Amino acid sequence: MGNMFHIGDRVTIKFLSSTGNPDILPEHTERVHEDGTITLSLIGSVPAAGRTAGQLQKDIHDRYVPKYFPELTVTVLGEARYFYVNGEVRLPGQKDYPGQMTVVKAISVAGGLTDFAAKKRVQLTHGGKTQKINVDKAIKDPLYDLPVFPGDTIDVPRRIF
Repeated sequence: MGNMFHIGDRVTIKFLSSTGNPDILPEHTERVHEDGTITLSLIGSVPAAGRTAGQLQKDIHDRYVPKYFPELTVTVLGEARYFYVNGEVRLPGQKDYPGQMTVVKAISVAGGLTDFAAKKRVQLTHGGKTQKINVDKAIKDPLYDLPVFPGDTIDVPRRIF
């Protein structure tokens, strides 16, 4: 799992004692704060941004054990990170979000445009707002190649003959 946590990502931490008792500490879910940390009971602020789930698990475990508990199993889960590419691409559908992504890269992950794609009218929807992108322009000039974030949708319309 090479996925690192970023500011705003939702992190869930589950705790289990050596006897399998889940009541040792309640399950904890929060988004990574602006300063890149999460805050946990007893141990306070823990850096999360730029760390993988595995690194964060070890870090949290080592802050609780042996200071507060003789033994503890810590499980760190991130939310699923996907984006969607629909319409006139060769491999439409849900794609894994690898970290940094732009519209042109996203289209190539989706197998590239079909022969019927309206390259000048590609739409990127982020947080309920839709922007139109001219992919021909974006390929030539990165200034027009907008960033894609988890949950975004790219729609490639069919051109009208």
